[in-house]
Amino acid sequence: NWQPSREPLPKWECRHGFGTTQIRATAEGVEGSITYFVAKEDPVELWLVSVKNLSRKSRTLELFPFVDLVAGDVALETHYRNILCLYNEAFYDPSAKALVAFKHPFKSWHKPGYAFFAVSLPTEGYETRRESFVGPYGSLEDPAALRKWGRLRSKPVHGEDMVAVLQARLRLKPGETKEFVVVSGMTDRRSQVAELVRKFRSVEAAKRELEQVRATWKEALSTIWIDTPDKNLNRMINLWGKYQLFAITHWRGTSHYHGVEGGQGYRDTAQDVEGLLSLDLETARRKLERLLYYQYKSGHAVSGFSEIEGAWENQGAAGIVKKADVAVWLPYSVVSYIKETGDFPFLRKEIPFHDGGSATVY
Repeated sequence: NWQPSREPLPKWECRHGFGTTQIRATAEGVEGSITYFVAKEDPVELWLVSVKNLSRKSRTLELFPFVDLVAGDVALETHYRNILCLYNEAFYDPSAKALVAFKHPFKSWHKPGYAFFAVSLPTEGYETRRESFVGPYGSLEDPAALRKWGRLRSKPVHGEDMVAVLQARLRLKPGETKEFVVVSGMTDRRSQVAELVRKFRSVEAAKRELEQVRATWKEALSTIWIDTPDKNLNRMINLWGKYQLFAITHWRGTSHYHGVEGGQGYRDTAQDVEGLLSLDLETARRKLERLLYYQYKSGHAVSGFSEIEGAWENQGAAGIVKKADVAVWLPYSVVSYIKETGDFPFLRKEIPFHDGGSATVY
């Protein structure tokens, strides 16, 4: 890949698909491609890698799968880098054949999480300490570990900035192509790391999962289909417009600058509900009930909320409290839901208010 080394490449291309991104490049007689995608059910990202020897001689390649590790809240990490690194720990787990990283608790509320990183090739070394990898005052463009030593020192890290780097070797005959898979992810349970790595640590398993992902998107995008003389309009409505809606519905509110600990705007979510009604009714109804819950008995509604830490108004963050227009959106979303589904009994469903008590949707 072009990043992070940023070396000029004679050939490079990137293709975004539905649930996948593929990057292909050629350099020094070697052609490589990486297909990135996320497993359908498990908290795992897979990189399906293919490497081809274009030359007439055998090649031995040293491979260094790499990921920059945070294993925590990226906003807090940016603001308090010198402090939060003190809570870092990362090591190689030989039973799981994977690097594992986590943060020790540093506040009263702490959500445990274990990041992991593995490769399907035999591992010959690893690195978790950032400074050991890049070198003092070094950078990812030219890591000292690769320039000076050519191999990794295989030491864990405690209380410093982290990376996850693995070292593996690939031998290719003239014209030969080989594939391997990189497995990364995050889980709440330490015991689940080995299980998830085992499940996906093979090219065959990764390819099966890739087909599942493609089938899922094919089904998700097939709900409403238009056919007009304008091919660009067809492509936008049938494919990319829907894909964009799914993406913002599930991920827009998770960015650290959107509310507290990643949150969802009330108005944004109400609009998501209306957009989703013809594509994913179950998600739309679940979000609609969430909006109903975030009403107060007075009829006012919160300006936004986090699925992790609740309403923004409870966080004391300035500038986001008591917006007057948010509750206006709710009746429009409910009416749209009824029109789309004919689900009149939904109006009789009793849902709690955010500040206690409950009432029917109506």
